[in-house]
This record gives sequence, structure tokens and C-alpha cells, in this order.
Amino acid sequence: MKRKSQNIPDADDLDDGLEYDLEDDNGPAADGILIDGRLAVSSASEEEYATVVPETVKIEDSNAKSNKAEKRKRVRERSAAKKRSRIETEKIVKTTIASSTPSIIADYIASKARLWHPKLTPIELDEQFSAREKSILDTSNWNVNRSTLNEFEKFLKQCVAPSKLEAVPNKKGAPYIVILAISALRACEVRRAIPKKIKTMKMIAKNSVEADCKFLKNSSVAIVASTPARLRMMVNRNALSLANLETIVIDGTFLDAKMRTVLDDVPETLRVMKELITLGSTAEKDVKIALF
Repeated sequence: MKRKSQNIPDADDLDDGLEYDLEDDNGPAADGILIDGRLAVSSASEEEYATVVPETVKIEDSNAKSNKAEKRKRVRERSAAKKRSRIETEKIVKTTIASSTPSIIADYIASKARLWHPKLTPIELDEQFSAREKSILDTSNWNVNRSTLNEFEKFLKQCVAPSKLEAVPNKKGAPYIVILAISALRACEVRRAIPKKIKTMKMIAKNSVEADCKFLKNSSVAIVASTPARLRMMVNRNALSLANLETIVIDGTFLDAKMRTVLDDVPETLRVMKELITLGSTAEKDVKIALF
């Protein structure tokens, strides 16, 4: 027996007097957003929240970069300060070393030899470049300013060879004193600081080798002011005789534009100095070194 069907209304068709505000399944369930799986109620919309979070991250990144930049700046400033301090210390040492005792000067020259020739053994350094304490004149008591050439003549007369300055050597091309300068310009300045009554010659690269050889062959000079390289060339050519040589004056206090001296930036200086001591010394005389 068939049961009669009844007209049952759809739930959406019920008219129960209540109002419902429902959103579809794709919309938010409440006025908020999910953060870490939890509902965070906020008056901001999703779009507003999406713009707020990245802006916060940008600020944090900017602060981190600023801190790193400030740290790098402080490191650079400390490094620059240390460099300035080191340069100033080196400058003081270079401009005062000539007034030190022979033992200190000998150690200083040895340190320069090791710097330029680190692969050589101590014995090789001593044989080729080092100056022994006994070969260095003690001018530590000469408390006159050496930063300029104003007192250079007085230095030669009082500390180097008082009896030889105005004497004319019997042998031609055989000076009593040789002066080593860092450059041709400085050699010329040294030459001008010596009175004209003292027979002096300058040897620099600007002069032709043949002209220097001819002059030495025909002239008697008491002092030769030269760069290390040109002086060595003249010795190797037998144009410059070491028969009368008594003193090697090293113009070691003068600093050039790059804060260099003839001792610490011209490796040839130490080699020439050693050769002059070795070749010029005899049983009757020992060649000495004097720093100005």
C-alpha cells in the first residue's frame, strides 16, 4: 500500500522570523585572520595586514644593515688610526737614528738588511750588507739639528774628518769622504751645502758615465756626493779609487716625499756601503760609517 508523500519545505525556505548573515565557504569565519593556526581578531583587513608585516621586516633589515655599516666604519677608523700611529713612530725613528749609539745603528742597519733580503742567512747578511759596530762612528754626542743641511759643514768638520776636508788628495779620483744620498736631487743639495773651497764632486745619473770617469781621472777631490747606484758603477769601472777613503757619510735622516730614507728604500745602499768598507779598509786604515 503506497504511503502518500508530504510536502516538506527546504530548510532555506523556513520563515522562522530570524535573520542570518552567512558567508560562503571561501570567506573568513570572523573579522580576523589566522596566524600560526589561531584566529587573530583585528580591525584590519587581510590586505592591510599583508602590507604591515613586510614593512616591519624592512625596518628591521634596515637597522641591521645600519649597524653593520657603523661597525665597518669603526673598524676602518681604528685601522687608519693605527696606521697613522705606525707612520709617525717610523718617522721619529728615521729622523733620530743618526743620533743613536753605534750599537743601535748597527742593529738598525741589520734589520733593514733582513727586510730587503729575508731569504739570506745571518752569515750571508753579515758578509754582504751588515755594518759592524766597530765600523760606525759615534756621533751621539753631537746634539745639533740634522733635519736640514744648515749644519752639514759643521758636522763634517767636527765628526768626520777635520784634517782632511780642505786637503787635496795626491791621488786623482781618490776622495777621503763619499756621501750616499737617496736621489740625484738630494746629492745636488748636499753638494751645495759644502763650501766651494772644499774640492767636491757630485755623481748622478744625469751626468754621463764617460764625463764622470774623465773628471775623476784628471781631478783630485776630497769629497764625492753620489747616489748609491752611480757610486758603485764608478767603483766597478775603476774610475773611483778607494785608496784614500776614510769615511762613508750616509745621509740617513732625510725623508723624501714618500717618507723614505736612503737606508730603508734603496737596497743598493747597504751593498755599496759594505763593499766600500771591505775594499777601502787596509792594514793601515779602517773605513768608517757616519750617519747624518
